[in-house]
Amino acid sequence: MRQEEQKTPSDTKQQGLVQSIREWWSEHPMSYQGYVRPDLKTDDEYREFFRKVDEAWWTATNLTNTANPKYLCDNIISKEEIAGGKVLEIGCGMGTMTEQFASWGCDVTAIDLATTSIEMTRKRLELANLTAAVMEMDAGNLRFPNEHFDFVWSWGVIHHSPHTEEIVREIHRVMKRGAGFAIMVYYTFSLHSMHVLLRHGVIGGQLFRYDWQDLQNRWSDGAEHGGVPLARSWTRKGFRELLSPLKVSRVTNHSNRDAAFLFVPTRPLKSLARALVPCAACDMVTGRFGHCMLACGHKNE
Repeated sequence: MRQEEQKTPSDTKQQGLVQSIREWWSEHPMSYQGYVRPDLKTDDEYREFFRKVDEAWWTATNLTNTANPKYLCDNIISKEEIAGGKVLEIGCGMGTMTEQFASWGCDVTAIDLATTSIEMTRKRLELANLTAAVMEMDAGNLRFPNEHFDFVWSWGVIHHSPHTEEIVREIHRVMKRGAGFAIMVYYTFSLHSMHVLLRHGVIGGQLFRYDWQDLQNRWSDGAEHGGVPLARSWTRKGFRELLSPLKVSRVTNHSNRDAAFLFVPTRPLKSLARALVPCAACDMVTGRFGHCMLACGHKNE
């Protein structure tokens, strides 16, 4: 008889962390509207909620869209290359990109740890008369065959996992040869991270209570709710090494333009800076030091 594999204290701790991540994001979904689980009753209320989510998506992260976008994220992904293919979305959130990929005629599989995200994405597709396979799943253990997908999309998800490295190996396994990907994680030396370190760590004295990682967890997402259980980050070199099984063609940074003014100390000065500083200058700053670091590329043939 095969003996059961013994779990180490480290395994048990990691499983507990994954469960806390699942519970946190189920209670505080990423809707760009305050990490509050919506209480919606009618289809019209759902439609209005999704409209606001999408509107926030269009404006929250600079440089993902061109000046006159044809579709969401048209500056970083190509509809022509993705349409009609088998797409895996890791972390569907409120279903914005799931709907877009489905509307392109893609065979979409969208996964998420959070039950709220699964429910909201299914409702969104129902209202749009679109179909996709939406399921609860840990990306570190993808239940799909080898070389199954033509494109993998993941925006702001895998850095919230304690086993990001395993997720990347799984992504590599399920991608077809030549398949493309677009994956975003947080950037260690972003304006946001440095602002958290200075304002809350040094000036606020929280470095006496928290280490770097705990400080970033506390202030990266949902700070008004105590912060997320985990928000990892990488340097540009470290991100390329993380994705080393894959061929990275480019790495870009993205943030809201307001990130360029994080170190301006007062509201009046921020307002003055917004009025005086050209958008091109803001784009240059956030394009190098934005909190969101996106890698695009493909799996080798």
